Amino acid sequence: MEVHEEKYLLVFESYNQAMLLYNELLKKECKVELVSTPCRVSRGCSQSIVFTAADIKKVTEETKKNKVIVKGIYRIVKNNGFNDYVHI
Repeated sequence: MEVHEEKYLLVFESYNQAMLLYNELLKKECKVELVSTPCRVSRGCSQSIVFTAADIKKVTEETKKNKVIVKGIYRIVKNNGFNDYVHI
């Protein structure tokens, strides 16, 4: 049986803020991925960062430190091979 790490989606107001935080998190050796925000979460073309539960503390610290505006945080839930997004 395959074990999946719990993942989260951090949605931003702007591409620049997403890139800023993404680069800072890479420097902190976080497991992050820059992705287009799923249509079910936000309209328009915004960027999001996917991160694991293990990096929640670093993500929170870097978000505050860099004064990044976050549009929303979602827990990614696998459902019959598809992703559902639960706002937290």
